[in-house]
Amino acid sequence: MIAHAEAEPGKDFSSALNAELVKHAYSQLPSGLLATLINASLVCYALWGEISPHLIVGWVAVLCAISLGRYALLHQYRRRAPDVAAAAAWGRRFRVGAVLAGLAWGSLSIWLFPEQSPAHQMLLGFVLGGMVAGALATLTALPRVYLLFMAPTILPFTLRMLLFGGLLHFSMGLMVVVFTVALWVASERIHATIRQSLRLRFENLQLVGDLHSAKTGLEQINRQLQAEVLERRSAEKTVRQSQQRLALHVQQTPLAAIEWDVDFRVISWNPSAEKIFGFRYDEAVGRHAAELILPGNECIRVEAVWQALLAQKGGVSSTNANLTKDGRTIICEWYNTPLVDERGQVIGVASLAQDVTKRVAAEGALKELNDTLEQRIAEALARNREKDHLLIQQSRLAAMGEMVGNIAHQWRQPLNALGLVLANIKDAFLFNELDAPFLEAAVRDGRRLIDKMSSTIDDFRNFFRPNREKIHFNVMKVVDETVALTQSSFDHQNIVIRHQEMRDIWVDGYPNELSQVLLNLFGNAKEAIQQKKKMGGWVEIKVRADAGYCVIEVSDNGGGIGDDILLRVFDPYFTTKTSGTGIGLYMSKMIVENMGGTLSVKNGNGGSVFTLAIPAVAAAR
Repeated sequence: MIAHAEAEPGKDFSSALNAELVKHAYSQLPSGLLATLINASLVCYALWGEISPHLIVGWVAVLCAISLGRYALLHQYRRRAPDVAAAAAWGRRFRVGAVLAGLAWGSLSIWLFPEQSPAHQMLLGFVLGGMVAGALATLTALPRVYLLFMAPTILPFTLRMLLFGGLLHFSMGLMVVVFTVALWVASERIHATIRQSLRLRFENLQLVGDLHSAKTGLEQINRQLQAEVLERRSAEKTVRQSQQRLALHVQQTPLAAIEWDVDFRVISWNPSAEKIFGFRYDEAVGRHAAELILPGNECIRVEAVWQALLAQKGGVSSTNANLTKDGRTIICEWYNTPLVDERGQVIGVASLAQDVTKRVAAEGALKELNDTLEQRIAEALARNREKDHLLIQQSRLAAMGEMVGNIAHQWRQPLNALGLVLANIKDAFLFNELDAPFLEAAVRDGRRLIDKMSSTIDDFRNFFRPNREKIHFNVMKVVDETVALTQSSFDHQNIVIRHQEMRDIWVDGYPNELSQVLLNLFGNAKEAIQQKKKMGGWVEIKVRADAGYCVIEVSDNGGGIGDDILLRVFDPYFTTKTSGTGIGLYMSKMIVENMGGTLSVKNGNGGSVFTLAIPAVAAAR
């Protein structure tokens, strides 16, 4: 909804008045557009057999375009709800729309005038007259808008009647002129009436505002007078309330509130003092502190505090042991205030006391806790190191099981070849072909196969020998060795290892542990591909240098990792395998982080992508 433009009281409201006229004009626009569409339909129906259809369709298209533009203007006006300052611009846009609509209707008498049919000419005159008469209700809010629409609409038809017809047409033209002038005069009067009505409305609003301001001023003066009357009463009431609050505070505070005379005897004793020390008011009043709440070993020290208070030289706060009625010893904090009369003489002491026995005990326990904190931290670290050792041991045992399988695949070919050598020796013996050269060649082949199997054992033994200290090593060499260790196992499962060759990259770290990480990633990839029973399985390893880091990517096409577990794969003991330990990836992440790097995972290319980033160093050392 468009808000009414209202003038402020006591100010010129001509701008607000013009804005309200613009608003009224836009509010009448929908009915004018509806009348335009209805009359245009009637004209098309009536002239369809008299005028070229192409001209009629063209005229309708132009009129519809203008109507759509005026409707769009109405929509923008309602959506933006322009303020008073923008009303003039929206009024100019409304006038342009009215002129374009008038030109469209006036073009009927130029391009679609039925020259041969007086009846259709009269019908056209009635339609144009009806449009002009109907616009009297929708276009008179803004000054001159009605004239801007009426003139281009009716003028071409009037000129045709006056200049290009007979006596009947001339008479019709004169009637149109009289009719048009009458409508124009009526439009001016209607506009003046609307304007005057709005002006009276704004004047009434201004008068109401002035009366409201006067009423507000009188009410403010009245409130000031009432405030002055109530201020004195309030001051008196405040004094009484302060005294009451002070008394309530003393009675309801959780602190013991005690007043002593100069002889250190009780004058007042509040309920909290009764609760803390156990003595009722009538049991405490008039008694000396030493015989009421002080243990014997505290009397000398408290007496010194008391003398300092009487001399106004200290004793404001203290902490000491006190006795309760049931014989318990408690620790209390005391806050003391000497009560001094107008002559500067101490006439008593007001004390607030708080039982801090539990707090003191807690502080003692905290101190003891802090004293043993270092020892407990050392014990916890030792337990964590033991856990880490167990995790590492478990991880190595799991990797050892994987390696046993790889040893079997590595030895299968040389064992078959060795069996073939033995079979050849036997055949040669049976056929009397076993001579010294044949036997020497067979022994040489057998030793070569045995040496190959022995080197395989050495490779696996080196793999399981942990590095105690960081060393300088070539990452590509570790990658090549790890691929060589697992190649036979992958070939047996028809899984391809894609290994991109590139320049050497050096890092400081633990090469055997890095091999363990890569072996774990290869094994997980192989199991994922086998589980999916995927033909054409592959595992790809890429090594590159990136911004001072050696980046190793191990990817596969095993289907990837579910989004619900992707963030948990590095958690210890988390596994989705029925026989898994859940420590492989956890230990892999620990190994990479101990080398100052990171290990992350994501899904991509139909599988998972593990990325290792380890700080790179110069090759020469």
